[in-house]
Amino acid sequence: MLFPHDERGTQLVEMPVTSLTTTNTRTGELEQSTIPHPELLMDMVAEGQLHDVCSHKVVDSLEGMTKKFTTPYVVFYGSKSRTGEAFPINKTIRQIQGSRFQESKAWRGDVIAVKYEAHSFTRIVDCNSSDFPLLRNWFINAA
Repeated sequence: MLFPHDERGTQLVEMPVTSLTTTNTRTGELEQSTIPHPELLMDMVAEGQLHDVCSHKVVDSLEGMTKKFTTPYVVFYGSKSRTGEAFPINKTIRQIQGSRFQESKAWRGDVIAVKYEAHSFTRIVDCNSSDFPLLRNWFINAA
């Protein structure tokens, strides 16, 4: 789910991924995982490896919840721009936060939320419109 920096509004997007097969060192079994590439969908992010140009936050509960989500999210945001300048304030999230918006803590640039099957973070699950209210509430309190 893309939260663009401009006024386009939230969008469902198809996440580019790389499949990775590894061997479990304890069992010797092959394990499949999926590496997301949100940097390919973000405007103004520098070219490079995901960990060099993006940062992330895990969203596994909302404020006041005692149980974690069974399908957590990872929110990716740019950490290095192509120009070296600061990313613009994300107008989509600014609008979501309303009166709780704080410029000093503003989300900047494009922000992408990826939903995972479980807390192992090995398999991406499709987001749909029912995920938006959960993420909206998280962004409101992440000000």
